[in-house]
Amino acid sequence: RVEVPTLVIEGAGAPLVEEAATRWAQHLADARVLLLAKPYLFPWVGNPHAFREATGAFLDGRWPPGSVRPAKWVPPS
Repeated sequence: RVEVPTLVIEGAGAPLVEEAATRWAQHLADARVLLLAKPYLFPWVGNPHAFREATGAFLDGRWPPGSVRPAKWVPPS
C-alpha cells in the first residue's frame, strides 16, 4: 500500500528483468518505470549521466523524461 510516487529504474536487456520492473510499478499506486541502457540490474553503469539526471528529476518532484506509467496489472484468469 505504498501511496507515494515511486520510480522504478532498470537497465534494458533481458525481457524477464524488464517485465519484473514493470510488474513492480503495476503494483504501486503512483509509479513509473524508466528503462536505461544496458546492463540490466545495474542501470547506473550503462549511462551514469542519464541515471543521475533521472534520479535528480525524481528527487526534485518531477517524473524524468522517458519514464512511463505501465498499464494496470490484470491477474491471469
